[in-house]
Amino acid sequence: MNVFLARQPILNKFNKLFGYELLFRDSEKNIYQNEDGDKATIEVIKNSFVNIGIDKVVGGKKAFINFTENILKSDIFMVLPPEVVIIEILEDIEPTDKIIELCKGLKK
Repeated sequence: MNVFLARQPILNKFNKLFGYELLFRDSEKNIYQNEDGDKATIEVIKNSFVNIGIDKVVGGKKAFINFTENILKSDIFMVLPPEVVIIEILEDIEPTDKIIELCKGLKK
């Protein structure tokens, strides 16, 4: 079974590695082919934590994972370790009152 995942380094203001943005890939081509965003997020989580292992993926650094609106509204974040995962909210998510409340809850 082939497992694909891309990671983009995120540096701090001193150019030191802070973490990685984890990105969905479904082949050796290093591109996102506009798949279903919910499926992409679930695959990134599954591949990072189950198939590869988050320690191998980020090596003790932070893992930034894009969340769609549906995934944000789900409770999947409950199984993700907050000391490792930083939730990225996709730019196409409308900041409704519900979304803002969800974000406040996640921050706690």
